[in-house]
Amino acid sequence: MRCRLSELLQLEMIDICSGERLGYADDFGIDTDTGQLCSLILQGELRCFGLFGRCKAREIPYETIRLIGRHTILIESHKPFPQAEIPTDPNDPLAAYYAGIRQ
Repeated sequence: MRCRLSELLQLEMIDICSGERLGYADDFGIDTDTGQLCSLILQGELRCFGLFGRCKAREIPYETIRLIGRHTILIESHKPFPQAEIPTDPNDPLAAYYAGIRQ
């Protein structure tokens, strides 16, 4: 199957190990020496409706892609992808906000 990179960005990614719906790719990484696709990049979640920016982006290595279907991309990850850093400093006003969410 051949597809365009713009078509890849419209496919939802699902981790088959955890069943987690990762979302849609926002960007991709290409090896400029070989011209091969290296990774798909997911933008981080909005923090406080976007007022405090976004969480860190997650990079999905091409090696973890198991299937590119008509509607989804299946990813096999045996370890969790890096998640957003949550502030823990008691002087940080966001730390109190996140502490309330976790309880």
